[in-house]
Amino acid sequence: RIPLWPTIDAQSRFEEKVKLHQIARGQGIYPPCTPEERWARPDSWAVMKSGAKKAYRVFEEPALAKAMADSMSGYEVVHRPGENVRCARYCP
Repeated sequence: RIPLWPTIDAQSRFEEKVKLHQIARGQGIYPPCTPEERWARPDSWAVMKSGAKKAYRVFEEPALAKAMADSMSGYEVVHRPGENVRCARYCP
């Protein structure tokens, strides 16, 4: 469940963003969005059995994934790059 912002907060946020875009449009330079605005997902490392399609376990720290894979026979670590979910197909 996603909590709704109070109307006054949503309106002021909206007006602030519109103002920033109007200024940027005149200059041709847009300010970068925050990770929260992009719904950014961090890099992760998956511990996978060799040849498997699904991960046994996924970590945000490569050292933890490597330690687990090293302690198990036939497992490897696969890096999964993070992504900006909200704007993946729009922004460079």
